[in-house]
Amino acid sequence: PASYERPSPKFRPLVTVARPNVGLGLRLERTSNVNNVHVQEIVRGFAADLYRSTARDQNRTIREGDIVVAVDNYPIDEMELHDIQQLTVGEEGTYCTLTMHRPGSTPAYFDITLQRTLPTSQDVNRDPHTTEYLNALTHSHDSSNSLRAIHL
Repeated sequence: PASYERPSPKFRPLVTVARPNVGLGLRLERTSNVNNVHVQEIVRGFAADLYRSTARDQNRTIREGDIVVAVDNYPIDEMELHDIQQLTVGEEGTYCTLTMHRPGSTPAYFDITLQRTLPTSQDVNRDPHTTEYLNALTHSHDSSNSLRAIHL
């Protein structure tokens, strides 16, 4: 029979550790009379909040009332909120690009790239909305057409 050669100790198998899935820290709502999806809330400690607090150009940060136009270049105007959420939730440390529209502002359209991150325990303890957001993100499986707001 063929002999077995033990692998050299310097060649160890690569071990990968799965990181948790996380959203961007946005609560979106669909406007009833038009198909716009706007930012209703920015949740403390998540990517959108962290970017807002460190951005050099505050005109290119996400604000409540901004309209989300696309996620990673996918137009979302015809998408259900649950499907939009599926585009934005991903592994911690990965990136997601949102195309935003802010009527009456210059520039009116802008892209913002956010790195998905979990909040610190300090943020969770300081803001009850952070805990609510984490719970909503974990338990949001309703893909019905009646869904009007969702956490990303």
